[in-house]
Amino acid sequence: MLAKGIQLSLLMGPVIPVGWRLDNATTAPNVQFWEYNSTDLNGNPLDVSQRAAFSRQLTAAEAAQWSDPALGPVAYWSYRYCLARGGHSDLCGAAG
Repeated sequence: MLAKGIQLSLLMGPVIPVGWRLDNATTAPNVQFWEYNSTDLNGNPLDVSQRAAFSRQLTAAEAAQWSDPALGPVAYWSYRYCLARGGHSDLCGAAG
């Protein structure tokens, strides 16, 4: 079983430098954490240079594929959840 966490063009803050957190683990062989175009609450690009080694940044083309409305509401769940909480949740990689 494989799980994906995908963040596309999210406003987030405050954000821990690693961006993603694993509880009780140091690797995530069955989980993919992907991110594209994340910004702070003022719209400034986030520094993703210290992101967790088990995550990656999507290219613009990859992000466009995941933005396709044909994927249905599941593809947008994380996006809407994070925005509804102002970007403040563990799902959004926030510190608190």
